[in-house]
Amino acid sequence: MVNCLGFLDLKLLGGLLDIFPFASDDVEARNALWNVIARILVRIREPEMSPSRVHHYVSVLVTKLDLIEDELLNQQVDSGDEQHTLCSGSAANARNASVSFS
Repeated sequence: MVNCLGFLDLKLLGGLLDIFPFASDDVEARNALWNVIARILVRIREPEMSPSRVHHYVSVLVTKLDLIEDELLNQQVDSGDEQHTLCSGSAANARNASVSFS
C-alpha cells in the first residue's frame, strides 16, 4: 500500500504542477495548489525511502522546474503589484484626508 500511495503522490504532484499555468490569474487557486503540493512534499521522508523513490520525486520536480520558476516569478510580481497598489492607495487616502481637512 505504501508503494501505491507513493506512486499516486508522484502522479498527483506532477499533475498539480502542470495546473499552475491555468491558475495563474486566480490567487486563491494558486494558494490552494501550493498548499496541496506542500502537504505532499512534507510526507517525503528520505531516510525511509529507497534511493529510486527519492530519485522519482526529484525527477518530477526537475522536469517541472520551468513551471515552478514561472509560478514563483509570477507570485513575486503579483506581490510587488499588490504592495504598490497598497502604497498608492494609502497615499491617495492620505491626500484625500489632507484635502478634506484643509
